[in-house]
Amino acid sequence: MLLRWSGPSAVIVAILALVVALGGVSNGAPSAASDVSATASQSRAKRTSMRNFNRALKVVDNGAASIRLVNVRGVGRLRGTCQDGNPAPGVEEADMVITLLPGRRGVNFARQSSSWTTAGQPVRALIGSLPPRTPHVWPLPETSMFDARLEAAGHAVQVLGVVREESPESADGGCLFYGMVLTVRD
Repeated sequence: MLLRWSGPSAVIVAILALVVALGGVSNGAPSAASDVSATASQSRAKRTSMRNFNRALKVVDNGAASIRLVNVRGVGRLRGTCQDGNPAPGVEEADMVITLLPGRRGVNFARQSSSWTTAGQPVRALIGSLPPRTPHVWPLPETSMFDARLEAAGHAVQVLGVVREESPESADGGCLFYGMVLTVRD
């Protein structure tokens, strides 16, 4: 069987871009400065992590269910809640909510979603800070992308995700939360 190489994967390209952006590759002969730069790049890369999440919840008829989406030590947690927005028995309309719960140091945050106001305008980003262990509730529409950026005690976190309503206006409704988390630690 003949295998054909179709080029580098997206992961390899992303890693190479990260190394170049952090100064780990130089155009010329190795020197003490490039050795220091390469060492600094390696130590920065060790403090950066990326992971994904994918959580599904069934709508509880006239109730709510909640699940952990992201937990970042030193920063806080994001939880997803799927609640029934239709009071009629047996008809489930998923309302999705993300709750940010800061850790014991509090958190600076910025959040935005792809939702729109009733006037057809995009919802503006919300930027602020939360005291320790004070929840921030963020309702999202039936299907939406979201971006949350968090910072606490030298930890920067970006959560890019999607919420999607499953089987609306039925007896088998659900919510799907998925995305990725990038964490950079000092």
